Amino acid sequence: GTRVFIGGMPNCTDEDIKDHFSQFGQILATKVVTDRDSGKPRGFGFCLFSTEAEADRACVQKYQTFLGKKIEVRPADPKTG
Repeated sequence: GTRVFIGGMPNCTDEDIKDHFSQFGQILATKVVTDRDSGKPRGFGFCLFSTEAEADRACVQKYQTFLGKKIEVRPADPKTG
């Protein structure tokens, strides 16, 4: 799979991420990154798509509206090769 970084996220669940990003392709996993100590969301996360093409589609629009908030979407992993 290919990971996409999501920055500036509002308080949300994995389900919310899935709902928004499934328009771009098949999602294998999502992750809301939380603070190790407080357990509070840190405002960013990741979405794992099954193919690079799907991840690329999700990143076409760098800034997207998600739950009424502007988020930044970009490839999480550097391209190899």
